[in-house]
Amino acid sequence: MPRPVLPRSVRTALAAQRAYSSDATVYDARTRTFETYRRSLVDLLPLTSGDVVLDVGCGTGLCFELLQERVGRAGTVIGVDASPDMLTVAAKRVANEGWDNVVLIEAAVEDTDLPVVADHALFCAVHDLLQSPDAIDNVLEHVRPGGSVAASGRRSGRLR
Repeated sequence: MPRPVLPRSVRTALAAQRAYSSDATVYDARTRTFETYRRSLVDLLPLTSGDVVLDVGCGTGLCFELLQERVGRAGTVIGVDASPDMLTVAAKRVANEGWDNVVLIEAAVEDTDLPVVADHALFCAVHDLLQSPDAIDNVLEHVRPGGSVAASGRRSGRLR
């Protein structure tokens, strides 16, 4: 019996689910070429020592080191991601680096009660979250007046 052809949107969702779950352990290697892009995006935030920054859709924590360089030990990085597999990798990164100022939250951004009012928010390569008004609204409600946001996603194979 032939397998049914799934609509493109379903195939895309299934591929994303696999990338954020069973493929989480190879995610860093697969996205290594985007390091310059990540650094450029983090550089858009006017981060200073002691700041609190939300890393929205933090995945495996690839931006944590870049954020740590700017907020220092006096600052706090809050990493939020819905994938427990991605956060497992992120937690190992945090433990290996000895970062005691990184808080990881496993939750859908749209639904979570973020525990802080942050100085900044970073949406790095999270095209799916950037298409969710509820996710964006929730994050913006947790960034202080005058705070900053840097956001970018990937669409049709190109980063924007």
